[in-house]
Amino acid sequence: MSQLYTRPEFRRIAGEHWRPGGTEITDRLLVLGRRWHDAGPEGRILDVGCGPGGSVRHLRQQGRQVWGLDTVLRPQWRAEAPAAAGGPYLVADACAGLPLRDSVLDMILCECVLSVLPDTAAFLREARRVLRPGGLLACSDLYRRGEDPVLALQPAGCAAGARSRTGWTVLCEGAGFAVRHFEDASPALARLAAALVWYGDKQSLREWGLCGPGCGAAASRPGYALWIAQKEEQCIP
Repeated sequence: MSQLYTRPEFRRIAGEHWRPGGTEITDRLLVLGRRWHDAGPEGRILDVGCGPGGSVRHLRQQGRQVWGLDTVLRPQWRAEAPAAAGGPYLVADACAGLPLRDSVLDMILCECVLSVLPDTAAFLREARRVLRPGGLLACSDLYRRGEDPVLALQPAGCAAGARSRTGWTVLCEGAGFAVRHFEDASPALARLAAALVWYGDKQSLREWGLCGPGCGAAASRPGYALWIAQKEEQCIP
C-alpha cells in the first residue's frame, strides 16, 4: 500500500474511496464495460487494491458479485462489509500471484492501483490469467497528459508511477489485453486537489504530483484517466 493511503490526513479528506471521482468513476467503468463484455449481475468482479472497501460495498448494494483484494485489510473494514460466502475480502500480493483459479472473473477493477504497484507487468499477467476469455480490466489512474516520459516532479506514490496514454496502452497490450476505450477524467482529480488545498494537505498534493518545488505548468502535471482493456483470445507466447 502506498504511504499516501496510510496518512490519516489524506484519508480524512478523501473519504472512504481514497481516489478521485469515488463511486461515480466506478459506475462509469461498469457502464463502459458492458459495451464489450456484459456478464450481467451474475458476473464476478474483483476489486484489486480495494482499501477500505468503498467500491466493494457500493457494488454489492447493487446486487453485484464482487470481492476485494489488498495486501492489508483492517479488521474494521471486514466488520463493515456485507456477509458473503467465503467472505468478501482476500489478502494477497497482487504482483506475486492472485489466489484464484484460471478464467474465473468477468472484470477486475483497478482504481488508482496500477501506478503504485512494484511490478505492474507481473500483475497484468496475473489479471489476464484469472479473467475469462473476453473479460475486462477496468482501470482509473493518473496519466501523463503528454508523451514526455518525465513529469515536472518525481514524487513518491501515485505520480511517480504515472504513464502516458501510450505508455498505459503498451503495458496492457504487452500482457495480452486490447485497450478498447480510454478517456480523460481529470476534473475528478481537480476536485480532489481542491479539497487537499482547502485543508492544507501539501504532502498529499506533492504525492499526486500537483504541487511543490519545481511544479511546472498545468500541462506538465498528471491528469486522471479511465480505460477498459479486454483479454485477448489468442495465446501469449
